[in-house]
Amino acid sequence: MENVLLVLITVLMTLLVYLQIVMMIRISRVEKTILSIRSIKPDENLSMISSRSSTQEKSHGQGLFDQFLAEDPQRKLLTKRESSEAFRVWRKEQGMTWQKSESEDDAEA
Repeated sequence: MENVLLVLITVLMTLLVYLQIVMMIRISRVEKTILSIRSIKPDENLSMISSRSSTQEKSHGQGLFDQFLAEDPQRKLLTKRESSEAFRVWRKEQGMTWQKSESEDDAEA
């Protein structure tokens, strides 16, 4: 009985040592990741994000709507619903909308 307990204790101690080594390796990886993140200057990261967001904002159509309003100042007086409808028509006239394919038209019918 004593031999079984000694073997069990030895196995548990070995397992404990193994788990400590694994945890030390994982902790060192986390520390390296944190240090690499800290090495990035916050100003550089912020300027990259802000330039990307301004580009994305323009590409999402806000610049197009401003262009639409600038072409005819009377459009600024329209209600939101009217201006949205007029903008959709303007985009279609400019060729800026996706056209439905014939297969989609057949599927809807």
